[in-house]
Amino acid sequence: MTRVEMIVMVTRALGIQVEPDADLTMFTDAKEIPEWAKPYVAAAYKSGIVQGKENGQFAPDAIATRAEAVTMIMRMLELMKK
Repeated sequence: MTRVEMIVMVTRALGIQVEPDADLTMFTDAKEIPEWAKPYVAAAYKSGIVQGKENGQFAPDAIATRAEAVTMIMRMLELMKK
């Protein structure tokens, strides 16, 4: 599963509101994020589920690692507590 696919699934599962005109300027590779996924990535970033890579990229097509999945699940659980 890619990072972008995981973000879309988590965002949908939490019922996070997405906005069609997503601002992704925080990621240097924003142009590589598929148009259909941009609102979900922006919403996940805004809610704190994802922060991107150390190099400022989101890396949408990279395979999500177990560590990334655990981190997102932990952040997801924190959001559910609120």
